[in-house]
Formats: sequence, structure tokens, C-alpha cells
Amino acid sequence: MAALPAIAMVVAAGAVRGLLDASVAAVQGALVPRVEQQAQDDLHAAVLDVDLAAFDDADFTELVERATMDGPTRVRNCVRDTGDLIAGLVSV
Repeated sequence: MAALPAIAMVVAAGAVRGLLDASVAAVQGALVPRVEQQAQDDLHAAVLDVDLAAFDDADFTELVERATMDGPTRVRNCVRDTGDLIAGLVSV
């Protein structure tokens, strides 16, 4: 009977951690697509502002292609890692 309050605290801490994990997953699920879309919109806007002659340069087209292919993955990883870091700090 004397250990019941301590057991209740452990159970409550586990429940709070579960709620935190669920809320982090929900925020990341909503935030990642928005951030990715904004990054793609910014990239497309930057490409539209470039002079037409720049597209003749092979280095420029390679850079745009690489940004289009690798950019969303890197943005997604950055947002996910930031969320995990904040959740870890709160858990500690």
C-alpha cells in the first residue's frame, strides 16, 4: 500500500510520455507536408525569376534538378529531426 503513490506516478509519467509521442506525431504529420510544399513553391518561384539564358548552362540545370530531387527529402528529414529533438528535450 505504501508503494501505491509511487506506482501511480510511474504510470502517469508513462501516460504523459505516450501523449507527448502522439502529439509530436500529429504535429509532424501536419507540418511536414506544409513545409515541403512551401519549399517547392519557393524553389519554383526562384527558378521563374532566372533569365532564360541560364537554362542553357548545364551546371544550372543540374543544380535545379538536384534541388528538385533532393530538396523535399532533406526538408522532410529536417522537420522530423527537429520535432524529435524537441520531444526528447521535453521528455528529459
